[in-house]
Amino acid sequence: MDWIKKRSIAVLLLALSVFFVYANVLLNGFVWDDEEQIVNNTVIRSWSNLGYVLASSTFYAGGAGLMGGFYRPVLSFCNMLNYSVWGLDPLGYHLFQIFFHFINAVLVYVLLKMIFYDQKVSNSGVIAFLAALMFAVHPANVESVAYIGSIGEILYVFFFLSGMIVLLKGIVPKTGEISIRNIVLFSFFFFLGLLSKETAVVGLPIMLIYFFLFVKPGLSTYVKICLGPLIAFFIYFFLRFFIAKIEIVSTHMAPISSAAFLERIITIPYTVLSYLGIIFFPYHLSISRHFVVSSVFDARFWGSLIVLGALFFFLFGFIRTKRSSIGVFFLLWFLIAIAPVLNIIPLDMTMAERWLYLPIIGVAAGMSYILVRIAENKRPERRRAVYGACAVVIVLFMIRTIARNADWKSGYSLYSHDEKIENKVSSNGSYDLENNLGVELFRAGKIEEAGIHFERSIALQPQWTYPHNNLGAILERRGDIEGALNQYEKAIELSDYYLAYENKANILIKTGRYGEAKNFLTEALLKFPQNNKMKLILAWLYAAQNVSPDAGDRQIALNLLSQILSEDPGNAAARQLFDAVSAGQKIEI
Repeated sequence: MDWIKKRSIAVLLLALSVFFVYANVLLNGFVWDDEEQIVNNTVIRSWSNLGYVLASSTFYAGGAGLMGGFYRPVLSFCNMLNYSVWGLDPLGYHLFQIFFHFINAVLVYVLLKMIFYDQKVSNSGVIAFLAALMFAVHPANVESVAYIGSIGEILYVFFFLSGMIVLLKGIVPKTGEISIRNIVLFSFFFFLGLLSKETAVVGLPIMLIYFFLFVKPGLSTYVKICLGPLIAFFIYFFLRFFIAKIEIVSTHMAPISSAAFLERIITIPYTVLSYLGIIFFPYHLSISRHFVVSSVFDARFWGSLIVLGALFFFLFGFIRTKRSSIGVFFLLWFLIAIAPVLNIIPLDMTMAERWLYLPIIGVAAGMSYILVRIAENKRPERRRAVYGACAVVIVLFMIRTIARNADWKSGYSLYSHDEKIENKVSSNGSYDLENNLGVELFRAGKIEEAGIHFERSIALQPQWTYPHNNLGAILERRGDIEGALNQYEKAIELSDYYLAYENKANILIKTGRYGEAKNFLTEALLKFPQNNKMKLILAWLYAAQNVSPDAGDRQIALNLLSQILSEDPGNAAARQLFDAVSAGQKIEI
Protein backbone atom coordinates (compact mmCIF):
# COMPACT_ATOMS: atom_id res chain seq x y z
CA MET A 1 0.00 0.00 0.00
CA ASP A 2 3.02 2.32 -0.07
CA TRP A 3 2.03 3.66 -3.50
CA ILE A 4 -1.05 5.30 -1.97
CA LYS A 5 1.23 7.53 0.08
CA LYS A 6 2.01 9.54 -3.06
CA ARG A 7 -0.42 12.45 -3.18
CA SER A 8 -0.63 12.62 -6.98
CA ILE A 9 -1.63 8.96 -7.25
CA ALA A 10 -4.17 9.32 -4.44
CA VAL A 11 -5.76 12.35 -6.12
CA LEU A 12 -5.86 10.56 -9.49
CA LEU A 13 -7.57 7.53 -7.95
CA LEU A 14 -10.11 9.75 -6.19
CA ALA A 15 -10.85 11.55 -9.44
CA LEU A 16 -11.33 8.29 -11.35
CA SER A 17 -13.54 6.90 -8.58
CA VAL A 18 -15.78 9.97 -8.27
CA PHE A 19 -16.31 10.48 -11.98
CA PHE A 20 -16.82 6.75 -12.56
CA VAL A 21 -19.54 6.31 -9.92
CA TYR A 22 -21.30 9.59 -10.75
CA ALA A 23 -21.04 9.52 -14.55
CA ASN A 24 -24.64 8.41 -14.94
CA VAL A 25 -25.83 11.44 -12.93
CA LEU A 26 -24.93 13.59 -15.97
CA LEU A 27 -27.93 12.07 -17.76
CA ASN A 28 -30.36 13.13 -15.01
CA GLY A 29 -32.76 16.05 -15.14
CA PHE A 30 -33.98 18.63 -12.65
CA VAL A 31 -35.97 17.08 -9.79
CA TRP A 32 -37.68 18.02 -6.53
CA ASP A 33 -36.91 21.59 -5.39
CA ASP A 34 -34.76 22.19 -8.47
CA GLU A 35 -37.93 23.49 -10.11
CA GLU A 36 -38.49 26.25 -7.55
CA GLN A 37 -34.81 27.11 -7.11
CA ILE A 38 -33.69 26.91 -10.75
CA VAL A 39 -36.22 26.06 -13.47
CA ASN A 40 -38.93 28.55 -12.45
CA ASN A 41 -36.58 30.96 -10.70
CA THR A 42 -36.35 34.05 -12.92
CA VAL A 43 -34.10 35.82 -10.39
CA ILE A 44 -31.04 33.70 -11.22
CA ARG A 45 -31.29 34.63 -14.90
CA SER A 46 -29.71 38.06 -14.55
CA TRP A 47 -26.57 39.21 -12.74
CA SER A 48 -28.39 42.46 -12.03
CA ASN A 49 -30.27 40.54 -9.31
CA LEU A 50 -27.09 39.70 -7.38
CA GLY A 51 -27.78 42.34 -4.72
CA TYR A 52 -31.32 41.04 -4.32
CA VAL A 53 -29.99 37.49 -3.83
CA LEU A 54 -27.92 38.70 -0.87
CA ALA A 55 -31.12 39.91 0.80
CA SER A 56 -33.42 36.98 0.05
CA SER A 57 -34.06 33.28 0.41
CA THR A 58 -33.67 30.71 -2.39
CA PHE A 59 -37.17 29.64 -3.54
CA TYR A 60 -39.11 31.24 -6.38
CA ALA A 61 -42.51 32.29 -5.03
CA GLY A 62 -44.49 32.91 -8.20
CA GLY A 63 -43.85 36.63 -8.49
CA ALA A 64 -43.55 37.46 -4.79
CA GLY A 65 -39.78 37.40 -4.88
CA LEU A 66 -37.52 34.75 -3.37
CA MET A 67 -38.98 33.19 -0.23
CA GLY A 68 -38.43 30.30 2.18
CA GLY A 69 -36.79 29.57 5.50
CA PHE A 70 -33.21 29.44 4.18
CA TYR A 71 -30.62 32.19 3.93
CA ARG A 72 -28.04 30.77 1.51
CA PRO A 73 -26.93 33.43 -0.95
CA VAL A 74 -23.82 31.46 -2.02
CA LEU A 75 -26.17 28.70 -3.21
CA SER A 76 -28.16 31.20 -5.29
CA PHE A 77 -24.90 32.70 -6.58
CA CYS A 78 -23.79 29.26 -7.83
CA ASN A 79 -27.16 28.79 -9.52
CA MET A 80 -26.72 32.18 -11.21
CA LEU A 81 -23.23 31.21 -12.31
CA ASN A 82 -24.39 27.90 -13.74
CA TYR A 83 -27.38 29.50 -15.45
CA SER A 84 -25.10 32.07 -17.12
CA VAL A 85 -23.08 29.20 -18.62
CA TRP A 86 -25.58 26.37 -19.09
CA GLY A 87 -29.00 28.00 -19.13
CA LEU A 88 -31.50 25.33 -18.14
CA ASP A 89 -29.37 22.36 -19.22
CA PRO A 90 -29.10 20.18 -16.08
CA LEU A 91 -25.90 18.53 -17.33
CA GLY A 92 -23.80 21.58 -16.44
CA TYR A 93 -25.25 21.86 -12.95
CA HIS A 94 -24.55 18.17 -12.32
CA LEU A 95 -20.99 18.50 -13.64
CA PHE A 96 -20.41 21.46 -11.30
CA GLN A 97 -21.68 19.48 -8.32
CA ILE A 98 -19.70 16.33 -9.12
CA PHE A 99 -16.52 18.40 -9.55
CA PHE A 100 -16.89 20.01 -6.13
CA HIS A 101 -17.62 16.62 -4.56
CA PHE A 102 -14.32 15.41 -6.02
CA ILE A 103 -12.56 18.50 -4.61
CA ASN A 104 -14.07 17.74 -1.20
CA ALA A 105 -12.79 14.16 -1.39
CA VAL A 106 -9.31 15.52 -2.09
CA LEU A 107 -9.62 17.97 0.81
CA VAL A 108 -10.67 15.11 3.11
CA TYR A 109 -7.55 13.21 2.04
CA VAL A 110 -5.26 16.22 2.55
CA LEU A 111 -6.78 17.17 5.93
CA LEU A 112 -6.76 13.64 7.36
CA LYS A 113 -3.22 13.01 6.18
CA MET A 114 -2.15 16.20 7.98
CA ILE A 115 -3.94 15.16 11.18
CA PHE A 116 -2.67 11.58 11.27
CA TYR A 117 0.86 12.60 10.31
CA ASP A 118 0.98 15.35 12.95
CA GLN A 119 -0.14 12.81 15.56
CA LYS A 120 2.61 10.44 14.40
CA VAL A 121 0.15 7.75 13.35
CA SER A 122 1.84 5.18 11.13
CA ASN A 123 0.47 4.68 7.60
CA SER A 124 -1.19 8.12 7.79
CA GLY A 125 -1.41 8.33 4.00
CA VAL A 126 -3.15 4.96 3.74
CA ILE A 127 -5.68 5.85 6.45
CA ALA A 128 -6.40 9.23 4.85
CA PHE A 129 -6.84 7.75 1.38
CA LEU A 130 -9.12 4.95 2.55
CA ALA A 131 -11.35 7.44 4.41
CA ALA A 132 -11.42 9.84 1.46
CA LEU A 133 -12.31 6.99 -0.91
CA MET A 134 -15.16 5.85 1.37
CA PHE A 135 -16.43 9.42 1.44
CA ALA A 136 -16.08 9.80 -2.33
CA VAL A 137 -18.15 6.76 -3.32
CA HIS A 138 -20.50 6.21 -0.36
CA PRO A 139 -24.16 5.80 -1.40
CA ALA A 140 -25.36 8.04 1.46
CA ASN A 141 -23.76 10.98 -0.37
CA VAL A 142 -25.79 10.47 -3.56
CA GLU A 143 -28.49 12.87 -2.40
CA SER A 144 -25.88 15.58 -1.83
CA VAL A 145 -24.23 15.04 -5.23
CA ALA A 146 -27.08 14.00 -7.55
CA TYR A 147 -29.62 16.50 -6.21
CA ILE A 148 -28.79 19.94 -7.60
CA GLY A 149 -30.84 21.64 -4.90
CA SER A 150 -28.47 20.27 -2.22
CA ILE A 151 -25.39 22.08 -3.54
CA GLY A 152 -25.38 23.94 -0.22
CA GLU A 153 -24.23 20.73 1.53
CA ILE A 154 -21.24 20.39 -0.76
CA LEU A 155 -20.36 24.07 -0.57
CA TYR A 156 -20.42 24.45 3.21
CA VAL A 157 -18.30 21.31 3.64
CA PHE A 158 -15.89 22.64 0.99
CA PHE A 159 -15.46 25.88 2.94
CA PHE A 160 -15.17 24.04 6.27
CA LEU A 161 -12.48 21.65 5.03
CA SER A 162 -10.60 24.47 3.31
CA GLY A 163 -10.73 26.60 6.45
CA MET A 164 -9.56 23.78 8.69
CA ILE A 165 -6.60 22.99 6.43
CA VAL A 166 -5.64 26.67 6.33
CA LEU A 167 -5.82 26.98 10.12
CA LEU A 168 -3.80 23.83 10.78
CA LYS A 169 -1.14 24.98 8.33
CA GLY A 170 -0.83 28.19 10.34
CA ILE A 171 0.12 26.45 13.60
CA VAL A 172 3.63 27.33 14.75
CA PRO A 173 5.41 24.12 15.89
CA LYS A 174 6.15 23.73 19.60
CA THR A 175 4.45 27.01 20.67
CA GLY A 176 1.00 26.20 19.30
CA GLU A 177 0.57 29.81 18.19
CA ILE A 178 -1.29 30.48 14.95
CA SER A 179 -0.56 32.95 12.17
CA ILE A 180 -3.05 35.85 12.17
CA ARG A 181 -3.22 35.58 8.39
CA ASN A 182 -4.39 31.96 8.64
CA ILE A 183 -6.95 32.85 11.31
CA VAL A 184 -8.38 35.55 9.02
CA LEU A 185 -8.58 33.09 6.12
CA PHE A 186 -10.26 30.51 8.34
CA SER A 187 -12.81 33.12 9.46
CA PHE A 188 -13.48 34.08 5.83
CA PHE A 189 -14.09 30.44 4.87
CA PHE A 190 -16.30 30.06 7.94
CA PHE A 191 -18.38 33.05 6.80
CA LEU A 192 -18.76 31.67 3.26
CA GLY A 193 -19.78 28.34 4.77
CA LEU A 194 -22.55 30.04 6.77
CA LEU A 195 -23.75 31.76 3.59
CA SER A 196 -23.88 28.34 1.92
CA LYS A 197 -25.74 26.58 4.73
CA GLU A 198 -26.27 27.52 8.36
CA THR A 199 -25.04 24.08 9.51
CA ALA A 200 -21.52 25.37 8.85
CA VAL A 201 -21.64 26.74 12.40
CA VAL A 202 -20.46 23.28 13.61
CA GLY A 203 -17.07 24.00 12.06
CA LEU A 204 -15.96 26.11 15.01
CA PRO A 205 -16.61 23.55 17.80
CA ILE A 206 -14.99 20.80 15.72
CA MET A 207 -11.93 22.98 15.31
CA LEU A 208 -11.83 23.87 19.02
CA ILE A 209 -12.04 20.18 19.96
CA TYR A 210 -9.06 19.51 17.69
CA PHE A 211 -6.97 22.21 19.39
CA PHE A 212 -8.05 21.05 22.86
CA LEU A 213 -7.05 17.43 22.18
CA PHE A 214 -3.90 17.85 20.14
CA VAL A 215 -2.46 21.38 20.17
CA LYS A 216 -3.27 22.49 23.73
CA PRO A 217 -2.48 26.18 23.17
CA GLY A 218 -2.83 29.00 25.65
CA LEU A 219 -6.11 30.82 26.32
CA SER A 220 -5.14 33.72 24.04
CA THR A 221 -4.96 31.36 21.06
CA TYR A 222 -8.49 30.11 21.70
CA VAL A 223 -9.66 33.71 21.83
CA LYS A 224 -7.97 34.47 18.51
CA ILE A 225 -9.48 31.38 16.89
CA CYS A 226 -12.98 32.27 18.08
CA LEU A 227 -12.92 36.01 17.44
CA GLY A 228 -12.98 35.91 13.63
CA PRO A 229 -15.75 33.28 13.32
CA LEU A 230 -17.83 35.09 15.95
CA ILE A 231 -17.58 38.32 13.95
CA ALA A 232 -18.51 36.35 10.83
CA PHE A 233 -21.49 34.84 12.66
CA PHE A 234 -22.79 38.24 13.79
CA ILE A 235 -22.50 39.57 10.22
CA TYR A 236 -24.44 36.52 9.03
CA PHE A 237 -26.97 37.05 11.83
CA PHE A 238 -27.44 40.70 10.78
CA LEU A 239 -27.82 39.85 7.10
CA ARG A 240 -30.29 37.06 7.76
CA PHE A 241 -32.55 38.65 10.35
CA PHE A 242 -32.33 42.37 9.55
CA ILE A 243 -31.63 42.48 5.80
CA ALA A 244 -33.25 39.31 4.43
CA LYS A 245 -35.66 39.09 7.44
CA ILE A 246 -35.69 35.30 7.46
CA GLU A 247 -36.69 33.63 10.72
CA ILE A 248 -34.59 30.80 12.11
CA VAL A 249 -37.63 28.51 12.38
CA SER A 250 -40.20 28.44 9.63
CA THR A 251 -43.46 26.50 9.58
CA HIS A 252 -42.99 22.85 8.66
CA MET A 253 -45.61 20.21 7.97
CA ALA A 254 -43.50 17.20 9.02
CA PRO A 255 -44.79 15.11 11.96
CA ILE A 256 -41.51 15.68 13.82
CA SER A 257 -42.01 19.44 13.51
CA SER A 258 -45.35 19.35 15.31
CA ALA A 259 -44.15 16.83 17.92
CA ALA A 260 -43.63 17.94 21.51
CA PHE A 261 -40.09 18.78 22.61
CA LEU A 262 -39.85 15.63 24.76
CA GLU A 263 -40.99 13.49 21.82
CA ARG A 264 -38.29 15.01 19.63
CA ILE A 265 -35.69 14.28 22.32
CA ILE A 266 -36.63 10.62 22.73
CA THR A 267 -36.64 10.24 18.94
CA ILE A 268 -32.93 11.13 18.83
CA PRO A 269 -31.46 7.68 19.73
CA TYR A 270 -33.42 5.95 16.97
CA THR A 271 -32.48 8.73 14.55
CA VAL A 272 -28.76 8.39 15.32
CA LEU A 273 -28.95 4.60 15.01
CA SER A 274 -30.82 4.96 11.71
CA TYR A 275 -28.11 7.28 10.38
CA LEU A 276 -25.44 4.76 11.37
CA GLY A 277 -27.52 2.10 9.63
CA ILE A 278 -27.45 4.13 6.43
CA ILE A 279 -23.67 4.56 6.72
CA PHE A 280 -22.88 0.88 7.29
CA PHE A 281 -25.77 -0.73 5.37
CA PRO A 282 -26.91 1.76 2.69
CA TYR A 283 -29.67 -0.37 1.21
CA HIS A 284 -32.99 1.39 1.92
CA LEU A 285 -32.30 4.92 0.72
CA SER A 286 -35.04 7.53 0.55
CA ILE A 287 -35.31 11.31 0.29
CA SER A 288 -38.06 11.60 2.88
CA ARG A 289 -37.97 10.01 6.33
CA HIS A 290 -40.78 10.85 8.73
CA PHE A 291 -41.15 9.21 12.13
CA VAL A 292 -41.67 10.23 15.74
CA VAL A 293 -40.96 8.16 18.87
CA SER A 294 -43.68 9.20 21.31
CA SER A 295 -42.94 7.04 24.36
CA VAL A 296 -39.93 5.84 26.32
CA PHE A 297 -41.57 2.41 26.28
CA ASP A 298 -41.31 2.32 22.48
CA ALA A 299 -38.73 -0.33 21.47
CA ARG A 300 -37.22 2.16 19.05
CA PHE A 301 -36.19 4.29 22.05
CA TRP A 302 -34.87 1.77 24.57
CA GLY A 303 -33.65 -0.65 21.91
CA SER A 304 -31.65 2.11 20.22
CA LEU A 305 -30.17 3.16 23.56
CA ILE A 306 -28.98 -0.39 24.21
CA VAL A 307 -27.41 -0.76 20.75
CA LEU A 308 -25.78 2.68 20.84
CA GLY A 309 -24.52 2.05 24.40
CA ALA A 310 -22.90 -1.22 23.32
CA LEU A 311 -21.38 0.44 20.26
CA PHE A 312 -19.89 3.33 22.20
CA PHE A 313 -18.64 0.92 24.90
CA PHE A 314 -16.71 -0.97 22.21
CA LEU A 315 -15.34 2.23 20.69
CA PHE A 316 -14.15 3.67 23.98
CA GLY A 317 -12.61 0.31 24.84
CA PHE A 318 -10.65 0.37 21.59
CA ILE A 319 -9.64 3.99 22.12
CA ARG A 320 -8.44 3.31 25.67
CA THR A 321 -6.49 0.24 24.53
CA LYS A 322 -4.73 2.16 21.77
CA ARG A 323 -4.27 5.21 24.03
CA SER A 324 -5.09 7.55 21.20
CA SER A 325 -7.11 10.75 21.14
CA ILE A 326 -7.68 10.31 17.40
CA GLY A 327 -10.66 8.05 17.97
CA VAL A 328 -12.18 10.50 20.44
CA PHE A 329 -11.78 13.35 17.97
CA PHE A 330 -13.54 11.63 15.08
CA LEU A 331 -16.31 10.33 17.31
CA LEU A 332 -16.91 13.90 18.48
CA TRP A 333 -16.68 15.07 14.85
CA PHE A 334 -19.62 12.79 14.01
CA LEU A 335 -21.67 13.75 17.06
CA ILE A 336 -21.11 17.51 16.69
CA ALA A 337 -21.82 17.44 12.94
CA ILE A 338 -25.01 15.40 13.36
CA ALA A 339 -26.35 17.44 16.30
CA PRO A 340 -28.00 20.29 14.29
CA VAL A 341 -30.14 17.83 12.30
CA LEU A 342 -31.51 15.83 15.26
CA ASN A 343 -34.62 18.03 15.41
CA ILE A 344 -33.88 19.69 18.72
CA ILE A 345 -34.95 22.66 16.63
CA PRO A 346 -37.79 21.30 14.41
CA LEU A 347 -36.88 20.60 10.79
CA ASP A 348 -38.90 19.65 7.71
CA MET A 349 -38.27 15.90 8.13
CA THR A 350 -36.87 13.53 10.73
CA MET A 351 -33.96 12.37 8.58
CA ALA A 352 -32.33 13.27 5.29
CA GLU A 353 -29.37 11.50 3.71
CA ARG A 354 -27.85 14.78 2.53
CA TRP A 355 -27.47 15.79 6.19
CA LEU A 356 -24.83 13.05 6.53
CA TYR A 357 -22.40 14.75 4.15
CA LEU A 358 -20.20 16.21 6.91
CA PRO A 359 -20.84 13.67 9.72
CA ILE A 360 -19.88 10.75 7.49
CA ILE A 361 -16.32 12.09 7.24
CA GLY A 362 -15.86 11.51 10.98
CA VAL A 363 -17.15 7.94 10.67
CA ALA A 364 -15.02 7.22 7.58
CA ALA A 365 -11.89 8.59 9.28
CA GLY A 366 -12.52 6.63 12.49
CA MET A 367 -13.27 3.38 10.66
CA SER A 368 -10.22 3.74 8.41
CA TYR A 369 -8.04 4.33 11.45
CA ILE A 370 -9.40 1.20 13.18
CA LEU A 371 -9.07 -0.99 10.09
CA VAL A 372 -5.51 0.06 9.28
CA ARG A 373 -4.46 -0.41 12.92
CA ILE A 374 -5.93 -3.93 12.81
CA ALA A 375 -4.04 -4.59 9.56
CA GLU A 376 -0.75 -3.43 11.11
CA ASN A 377 0.54 -6.88 11.85
CA LYS A 378 3.63 -8.81 10.90
CA ARG A 379 1.49 -11.53 9.39
CA PRO A 380 0.80 -10.59 5.75
CA GLU A 381 -2.33 -12.75 5.59
CA ARG A 382 -4.10 -10.47 8.10
CA ARG A 383 -3.11 -7.39 6.13
CA ARG A 384 -4.35 -8.96 2.90
CA ALA A 385 -7.61 -9.99 4.56
CA VAL A 386 -8.32 -6.50 5.94
CA TYR A 387 -7.46 -4.64 2.76
CA GLY A 388 -9.27 -7.24 0.67
CA ALA A 389 -12.41 -6.75 2.78
CA CYS A 390 -12.07 -2.97 2.39
CA ALA A 391 -11.80 -3.38 -1.39
CA VAL A 392 -14.95 -5.52 -1.48
CA VAL A 393 -16.89 -2.96 0.59
CA ILE A 394 -15.70 -0.09 -1.62
CA VAL A 395 -16.80 -1.96 -4.75
CA LEU A 396 -20.20 -2.70 -3.21
CA PHE A 397 -20.55 0.97 -2.26
CA MET A 398 -19.71 1.99 -5.83
CA ILE A 399 -22.30 -0.38 -7.28
CA ARG A 400 -24.95 0.86 -4.85
CA THR A 401 -24.10 4.49 -5.63
CA ILE A 402 -24.42 3.97 -9.38
CA ALA A 403 -27.78 2.24 -8.86
CA ARG A 404 -29.03 5.02 -6.55
CA ASN A 405 -28.00 7.64 -9.11
CA ALA A 406 -30.42 6.03 -11.54
CA ASP A 407 -33.29 6.65 -9.11
CA TRP A 408 -32.55 10.40 -9.46
CA LYS A 409 -32.91 10.34 -13.25
CA SER A 410 -36.32 12.02 -13.08
CA GLY A 411 -38.94 13.03 -10.58
CA TYR A 412 -41.07 10.00 -11.44
CA SER A 413 -38.25 7.47 -11.04
CA LEU A 414 -37.20 9.03 -7.73
CA TYR A 415 -40.62 9.41 -6.11
CA SER A 416 -42.01 6.08 -7.30
CA HIS A 417 -38.96 4.26 -5.89
CA ASP A 418 -38.82 6.13 -2.59
CA GLU A 419 -42.57 6.01 -2.00
CA LYS A 420 -42.38 2.21 -2.05
CA ILE A 421 -39.43 2.30 0.37
CA GLU A 422 -41.24 4.60 2.80
CA ASN A 423 -44.36 2.45 2.75
CA LYS A 424 -42.15 -0.47 3.82
CA VAL A 425 -40.13 1.21 6.56
CA SER A 426 -42.70 3.68 7.89
CA SER A 427 -46.10 2.88 9.36
CA ASN A 428 -47.64 6.09 7.97
CA GLY A 429 -45.78 6.58 4.71
CA SER A 430 -44.69 10.01 3.54
CA TYR A 431 -47.10 12.88 2.88
CA ASP A 432 -44.63 14.78 0.67
CA LEU A 433 -43.61 11.77 -1.41
CA GLU A 434 -47.28 10.98 -2.05
CA ASN A 435 -47.86 14.51 -3.33
CA ASN A 436 -44.66 14.61 -5.39
CA LEU A 437 -45.41 11.27 -7.02
CA GLY A 438 -48.92 12.49 -7.79
CA VAL A 439 -47.47 15.54 -9.58
CA GLU A 440 -45.30 13.33 -11.80
CA LEU A 441 -48.24 11.03 -12.59
CA PHE A 442 -50.39 14.06 -13.41
CA ARG A 443 -47.74 15.35 -15.82
CA ALA A 444 -47.64 11.93 -17.46
CA GLY A 445 -51.38 12.07 -18.04
CA LYS A 446 -52.25 9.46 -15.41
CA ILE A 447 -54.89 11.69 -13.87
CA GLU A 448 -56.87 9.21 -11.78
CA GLU A 449 -53.76 7.55 -10.37
CA ALA A 450 -52.37 10.98 -9.49
CA GLY A 451 -55.58 11.83 -7.66
CA ILE A 452 -55.18 8.80 -5.39
CA HIS A 453 -51.76 10.02 -4.25
CA PHE A 454 -52.97 13.59 -3.68
CA GLU A 455 -55.78 12.26 -1.50
CA ARG A 456 -53.28 10.14 0.45
CA SER A 457 -51.08 13.18 0.97
CA ILE A 458 -54.01 15.22 2.30
CA ALA A 459 -55.03 12.37 4.61
CA LEU A 460 -51.49 12.26 6.04
CA GLN A 461 -51.13 16.04 6.34
CA PRO A 462 -54.36 18.01 5.75
CA GLN A 463 -52.67 21.36 6.52
CA TRP A 464 -50.24 21.15 3.58
CA THR A 465 -51.08 23.51 0.74
CA TYR A 466 -49.77 21.73 -2.33
CA PRO A 467 -51.89 18.55 -2.47
CA HIS A 468 -55.07 20.63 -2.07
CA ASN A 469 -54.13 22.70 -5.11
CA ASN A 470 -53.14 19.58 -7.04
CA LEU A 471 -56.32 17.73 -6.13
CA GLY A 472 -58.19 20.79 -7.37
CA ALA A 473 -56.53 20.30 -10.77
CA ILE A 474 -57.75 16.68 -10.78
CA LEU A 475 -61.31 17.70 -9.92
CA GLU A 476 -61.25 20.40 -12.59
CA ARG A 477 -60.39 17.83 -15.24
CA ARG A 478 -63.18 15.58 -13.99
CA GLY A 479 -65.59 18.46 -14.54
CA ASP A 480 -66.19 19.07 -10.84
CA ILE A 481 -65.68 22.84 -11.07
CA GLU A 482 -67.02 23.74 -7.65
CA GLY A 483 -65.01 20.98 -6.01
CA ALA A 484 -61.89 22.26 -7.77
CA LEU A 485 -62.63 25.82 -6.69
CA ASN A 486 -63.01 24.70 -3.08
CA GLN A 487 -59.62 22.97 -3.17
CA TYR A 488 -57.92 26.03 -4.70
CA GLU A 489 -59.47 28.26 -2.06
CA LYS A 490 -58.34 25.82 0.65
CA ALA A 491 -54.77 26.00 -0.71
CA ILE A 492 -54.93 29.81 -0.66
CA GLU A 493 -56.32 29.77 2.86
CA LEU A 494 -53.52 27.53 4.17
CA SER A 495 -50.77 29.61 2.57
CA ASP A 496 -50.49 32.04 -0.31
CA TYR A 497 -49.57 29.48 -2.97
CA TYR A 498 -49.25 31.26 -6.29
CA LEU A 499 -50.40 28.30 -8.43
CA ALA A 500 -53.65 28.15 -6.46
CA TYR A 501 -54.24 31.83 -7.32
CA GLU A 502 -53.56 31.17 -11.00
CA ASN A 503 -55.85 28.13 -11.00
CA LYS A 504 -58.69 29.92 -9.21
CA ALA A 505 -58.47 32.79 -11.71
CA ASN A 506 -58.81 30.32 -14.59
CA ILE A 507 -61.86 28.73 -12.91
CA LEU A 508 -63.52 32.13 -12.53
CA ILE A 509 -62.96 32.87 -16.20
CA LYS A 510 -64.10 29.42 -17.25
CA THR A 511 -67.39 29.94 -15.39
CA GLY A 512 -67.90 33.42 -16.89
CA ARG A 513 -67.24 35.38 -13.68
CA TYR A 514 -65.06 37.90 -15.50
CA GLY A 515 -65.53 40.84 -13.15
CA GLU A 516 -64.76 38.68 -10.14
CA ALA A 517 -61.70 37.32 -11.93
CA LYS A 518 -60.41 40.86 -12.67
CA ASN A 519 -60.80 41.93 -9.06
CA PHE A 520 -59.26 38.70 -7.78
CA LEU A 521 -56.21 38.99 -10.05
CA THR A 522 -55.73 42.67 -9.24
CA GLU A 523 -55.57 41.83 -5.52
CA ALA A 524 -53.39 38.77 -6.18
CA LEU A 525 -50.82 40.87 -8.04
CA LEU A 526 -50.34 42.96 -4.91
CA LYS A 527 -48.94 39.78 -3.34
CA PHE A 528 -47.20 38.51 -6.48
CA PRO A 529 -46.13 41.67 -8.33
CA GLN A 530 -43.71 39.82 -10.65
CA ASN A 531 -46.08 37.00 -11.59
CA ASN A 532 -46.20 37.33 -15.37
CA LYS A 533 -48.77 34.57 -15.80
CA MET A 534 -51.31 36.45 -13.67
CA LYS A 535 -50.46 39.67 -15.51
CA LEU A 536 -51.06 37.95 -18.85
CA ILE A 537 -54.45 36.60 -17.74
CA LEU A 538 -55.46 40.02 -16.40
CA ALA A 539 -54.27 41.74 -19.59
CA TRP A 540 -56.36 39.31 -21.60
CA LEU A 541 -59.43 40.19 -19.51
CA TYR A 542 -58.85 43.93 -20.01
CA ALA A 543 -58.25 43.48 -23.74
CA ALA A 544 -61.32 41.33 -24.41
CA GLN A 545 -64.15 43.42 -25.88
CA ASN A 546 -66.82 41.14 -24.48
CA VAL A 547 -65.40 41.79 -21.00
CA SER A 548 -63.92 45.30 -21.14
CA PRO A 549 -65.22 47.26 -24.14
CA ASP A 550 -63.73 50.52 -22.84
CA ALA A 551 -60.69 51.85 -24.74
CA GLY A 552 -59.00 52.75 -21.47
CA ASP A 553 -59.11 49.11 -20.45
CA ARG A 554 -57.20 48.16 -23.61
CA GLN A 555 -54.49 50.62 -22.56
CA ILE A 556 -54.31 48.91 -19.16
CA ALA A 557 -53.85 45.62 -21.02
CA LEU A 558 -51.00 47.14 -23.07
CA ASN A 559 -49.33 48.43 -19.90
CA LEU A 560 -49.50 45.00 -18.29
CA LEU A 561 -48.11 43.33 -21.42
CA SER A 562 -45.30 45.88 -21.62
CA GLN A 563 -44.31 45.02 -18.05
CA ILE A 564 -44.20 41.33 -18.95
CA LEU A 565 -42.10 41.90 -22.08
CA SER A 566 -39.65 44.17 -20.27
CA GLU A 567 -38.99 41.40 -17.75
CA ASP A 568 -39.28 38.48 -20.19
CA PRO A 569 -38.73 39.60 -23.82
CA GLY A 570 -39.06 36.04 -25.06
CA ASN A 571 -42.60 35.58 -23.75
CA ALA A 572 -44.35 34.56 -26.99
CA ALA A 573 -47.90 34.65 -25.60
CA ALA A 574 -47.45 38.17 -24.24
CA ARG A 575 -45.87 39.35 -27.51
CA GLN A 576 -48.70 37.89 -29.58
CA LEU A 577 -51.40 39.52 -27.44
CA PHE A 578 -49.53 42.84 -27.34
CA ASP A 579 -49.31 42.94 -31.15
CA ALA A 580 -52.97 42.02 -31.53
CA VAL A 581 -54.16 44.70 -29.08
CA SER A 582 -51.83 47.32 -30.59
CA ALA A 583 -53.23 46.55 -34.06
CA GLY A 584 -56.79 47.03 -32.80
CA GLN A 585 -57.75 43.42 -33.43
CA LYS A 586 -60.86 42.13 -31.76
CA ILE A 587 -60.06 40.12 -28.62
CA GLU A 588 -62.67 37.97 -27.00
CA ILE A 589 -62.78 35.27 -24.33
